[in-house]
Amino acid sequence: IKHLLSLLKTLNIKERANFFISTNGIKVTVEDCKAMQLSALLQQSFFDDFILRPGRGDDEGSDDLAFNISLTVLINCLDMFGDSAFPHVKICYQGYGNPLLLFNEVQGVMSECTITTREVEDCLDFNFANA
Repeated sequence: IKHLLSLLKTLNIKERANFFISTNGIKVTVEDCKAMQLSALLQQSFFDDFILRPGRGDDEGSDDLAFNISLTVLINCLDMFGDSAFPHVKICYQGYGNPLLLFNEVQGVMSECTITTREVEDCLDFNFANA
């Protein structure tokens, strides 16, 4: 969890972030004033277990999911036990219109965080390949 928190804190230049979930992992993108964009990919191998149910994506026949949430709230939920604890965290997202659920467990103490999701915000496509 420590590495995940560190990465998310690095991206925390704006309140909200887009999350894109695919078979590759989870991509987190933050954009500021359509002039700067930060992205990080948490590859599937980063997680102990990574389950993406086939056909449950946002588009019919798709596996891919996308949503926008408050990055600050996510960081606070993940960091509620502090640096000294090594929590077990389960992250669940049932798809479009549903909240992001986090289940934390540290030494038998359980907590549940429910984070409201929004539709993904438009991001600029910084396509430098054609430059």
